[in-house]
Amino acid sequence: LKFNLMGHSQGGLDIRYVAAVRPDLVASLTTVGSPHKGSDLITFDINGNLVPTPATNAFSNFVSMVWSSLGGSPDPISITAVLKNFSPAGIATSNASYPAGSPTTPCGQGQAVTQTPSGPIRNYSWSGNSPFTNMYDPGDPALVALSLFYDEPNDGLVETCASHFGTVIRDNYRMNHLDEVNNLFGLTSVLEVDPRTLYRNHANRLKIAGL
Repeated sequence: LKFNLMGHSQGGLDIRYVAAVRPDLVASLTTVGSPHKGSDLITFDINGNLVPTPATNAFSNFVSMVWSSLGGSPDPISITAVLKNFSPAGIATSNASYPAGSPTTPCGQGQAVTQTPSGPIRNYSWSGNSPFTNMYDPGDPALVALSLFYDEPNDGLVETCASHFGTVIRDNYRMNHLDEVNNLFGLTSVLEVDPRTLYRNHANRLKIAGL
């Protein structure tokens, strides 16, 4: 029995780890808006301390806001640990340990298929590039504010080129980082495919591929 794993944001990094340590359980990986190259907004000094810039403060405030609005968890969360995972240095360490599917050229595509002793694993990704999509969505203003710190197209949290992994289905959906998983409250753009349809279409794609 093998599974088709899908992960949004940091979840995309998590499923790459799962595929590396238990390839016998994985048929495919699909990452959605995941920071495979990290975020240049996050800076740590040589001692491993977070540098409190306006960008890092905005980033950490957004993570805290989303965590609270979604109900959080009884388990403690370390914002600093999350930011380290999202930093370029943190992602570089992860990519060095688990390189499969990661692009080798700037803004390129990665391996479509990873060959493992347990069989092939197919790799896919997609993301949005529109921080503002719905005037009634309370998450949009924060994502728009974050997007202004970047000098490349992004979904409000992750640059589109950084989201590339395996076969890139699209990196320019009219979606922001929360829209990619139909948050908050399903308030997404009326000019773009419904995120739920996007996931159903991908499930059909995997089925047709025999996965």
